[in-house]
Amino acid sequence: MTNGSVPPRDDATADAGPSPDATVVAGIVAAVATLARDHGRDDLAARLDQVAERLARTETVVCVVGEFKKGKSALINALLGSPVCPVDDDLATTTVTVVRYADDPAAVVRRREGGELIVEAIPVPDVDAWVAERDGGDRPRGVEVVEVDLPNAFLERGVALVDTPGVGGLNAAHAAATLAFLPSADALVFVTDASAELSGPELAFLASARQAGPPILVAVTKVDIYPEWRRIIAIDEGHLRAMGVDDEPFALSSVLRAAGRELADPSLDEESGFPRFAEALIGDAVGRARAASLSTALAQVVPALDQLREPVATELTALEHPEAADQLARDLRAVRDRLAALAAADASWSVRLEDGFAALRTRTEFAFQAKMRQLLRESQDEVERIDPARSWPDLGQQVQQDTAAAVRAAFLQVTDGAAEIQDQIAGLLADEAVGLDGAGMAVSFDVATLWQGGPAFEGRARSNLLASLGLVGGASVGIEMLGMLGTLLGAAVVGPAVLGVAAVFGGKQVLDERRRQLADRRQQARSFLAGFVEEVRFEADGRLASLLDEVQRQMRARFADRIHELRRTIAESAAALERATEQAEADRRARLVAVHAEVAAIDDLRTRATELDVGRP
Repeated sequence: MTNGSVPPRDDATADAGPSPDATVVAGIVAAVATLARDHGRDDLAARLDQVAERLARTETVVCVVGEFKKGKSALINALLGSPVCPVDDDLATTTVTVVRYADDPAAVVRRREGGELIVEAIPVPDVDAWVAERDGGDRPRGVEVVEVDLPNAFLERGVALVDTPGVGGLNAAHAAATLAFLPSADALVFVTDASAELSGPELAFLASARQAGPPILVAVTKVDIYPEWRRIIAIDEGHLRAMGVDDEPFALSSVLRAAGRELADPSLDEESGFPRFAEALIGDAVGRARAASLSTALAQVVPALDQLREPVATELTALEHPEAADQLARDLRAVRDRLAALAAADASWSVRLEDGFAALRTRTEFAFQAKMRQLLRESQDEVERIDPARSWPDLGQQVQQDTAAAVRAAFLQVTDGAAEIQDQIAGLLADEAVGLDGAGMAVSFDVATLWQGGPAFEGRARSNLLASLGLVGGASVGIEMLGMLGTLLGAAVVGPAVLGVAAVFGGKQVLDERRRQLADRRQQARSFLAGFVEEVRFEADGRLASLLDEVQRQMRARFADRIHELRRTIAESAAALERATEQAEADRRARLVAVHAEVAAIDDLRTRATELDVGRP
């Protein structure tokens, strides 16, 4: 989404520095990772390095939506302070485009050829040709998502913009796909202009979007062009209040924004409305996502500190109470044996996980197939009651919406089901661990915390389960689904079956009443619907199967890693106990001082981590 050249890094946008809370949490994570390496626990250090990496690249996913020609591209350019998006009058965005921060500009196209996913790097100046088409022009086929990395100060604050195709007119497919994606986004920016009040289709979309969950910011553009913009915004505000959106629309002028920046005139920039709009977006959406990310990071730090403390605490106990050494050794051996059983391939948690995902696969497949069969049956029944030549646009739009809802429900069933399995396994392992922290003084912390820390996928705004497993970053699964639906449901074609989408939705072939009798038109409509549903089923089944396989693999690895870490902790505790029992009296007193200092340092870090308030959402 560039105008022929790579935009320079824009440092004039609001400060991109990390928040104080983020700096403090990053410092705690780094300190604990260093402590882990000092204690020879490279396994814990590696996990904390991953936590630090995810913390550094936390993304707030902002979905930008609007009708064609409403100033969406100009708004994005003004927000970023760079000419990123094409704004020619005869150009329209037709492909889902993700714009995020990177030190160096880059672009990647994800497209399908014959059912195969192809990922290829493209020059950044060529992005326009992949994401937009001119009026009456052709667009590349099978393109699902274009990802653009840019060095930009606004994006560096943690924002990833998802630019969607227009939601109006004959492209109702894009509206349906976008609505299916919204629960995976942190915020929605809905773009309209001041030429007229919000239209019926716009209000209908906003009403549906409000049910999807993320906060909505309504941007009214082109206020510099239309003298009646204040009256229009007042009317729009009334419409929004009627549907429960209390925040007033933002009056924006991309022209004033550009002039203010070019002339270095803060008053013009302020008058454009963009500084206030950007801060509202950062303060709401970015603030919530950042708080969730910081809380997740701290939740990973505390169990790591507990495991680092355990061997030191064991040594301290043995040094202060030599008479307890024999009992400690017996307790540690008992814990070691129980953990060895948990690490076995046929451990109950492993079997439960395998069975749980097998059942989830069956449930998901059955529910999705049943929904698609119902959709096909109802739509074909409707064909018998209409003349496709006159009524197909309405039926086609309903089929698009129902298809998007069915696919979204299937993805949600996978992620919700995976979250349930995760909770079940965590509970099972916590039960299996009962007694570990009660076996004398062998394990002094709550072992059950090791199995926690995997937030549910579908929260108030963004899905987090997969990100917590390290499987995907941000809303990648939702973006993949958005790209797939936009390709399958829209005028773009990826195969013979979907060629019918362009023909039927566009009013050709099947709708040509002059050349066909009513019975023929109905038969062709039924045949098209059958092929369309089969194409969607084929594509969605493949994506769902891949997602299930990857989530299961990552979840198994996560639980196995925690068990391995705990086994290492017990082994380190046994070694520390042995060292303590072999200490001479003079060495024992000196070692006591050092061990007390180690315990105090770990406890200090733990206190800082548990008492830090990061504004949890």
